[in-house]
Amino acid sequence: MLRSLTIAPLLGALMLLTAAEAAAQRRRPPPPAPMSTPLAGTYENITSGGRAFIFRRRGGYTFVNEHGAEAFFAWAAPGRLEMLVGEWNPTTARVLRDRRGRTLIQFDSGERTRGYWLRID
Repeated sequence: MLRSLTIAPLLGALMLLTAAEAAAQRRRPPPPAPMSTPLAGTYENITSGGRAFIFRRRGGYTFVNEHGAEAFFAWAAPGRLEMLVGEWNPTTARVLRDRRGRTLIQFDSGERTRGYWLRID
């Protein structure tokens, strides 16, 4: 009897703890604030010289490369977009500025840089 009286409060506390943990897991942190740089526009693929486009879409951007293939990117951190939909090999896009202040998109796949787009409009 004494054992059950000792265990009951511990079980109650354990149940409250797991409920609090579950509630904390349901709360998601707000998405990172996007950069103030407007990304939508016409770009030149520096490697191939082809035209590429970025269109603003709800929750992110649709990137269209010089071959017409599309991918959807969303902000993952300030200055960094991650591909959510698409089958491109570079899955990360970093937003940079060139020496003249133009928007430059650097595509990375893992530790390797896969290419650059320079805004031309």
